[in-house]
Amino acid sequence: MAFETEYDLISELRNWFDNLDVDFFRVVKLRRRRRRRRRRRRRRRRRGRGGGRRRRRSRRRRGKGRGGGGEGRRRKRRRRWRKRKRKRMKEKEKEKKKKKKKKKKKKRRRRRRRRRKRRRKEKE
Repeated sequence: MAFETEYDLISELRNWFDNLDVDFFRVVKLRRRRRRRRRRRRRRRRRGRGGGRRRRRSRRRRGKGRGGGGEGRRRKRRRRWRKRKRKRMKEKEKEKKKKKKKKKKKKRRRRRRRRRKRRRKEKE
């Protein structure tokens, strides 16, 4: 729509607004107000002060990261210490005879098998 002047445009818009359904605007306004109120209520909630049940970790599990398996803190420390000792011994035993290498055990993975029940066909 091309208007000669801004005033024409303004008057046209005014007419358009007057002809619009007022109830529709009321609905929009109410909806907006309701949404705003909901948002405000959400903001007021306090974080992290709930008195829910706390899960206590066992002593053995402490010092581990998130995942379930793996090694604990004590085992890790012992392994590190062993590594240092091995390094020292290596430097000492350079002229000594080489020991036979111990075969590394394979870590066994647990697999859960689900057995499916086979439905028996009914005999006619």
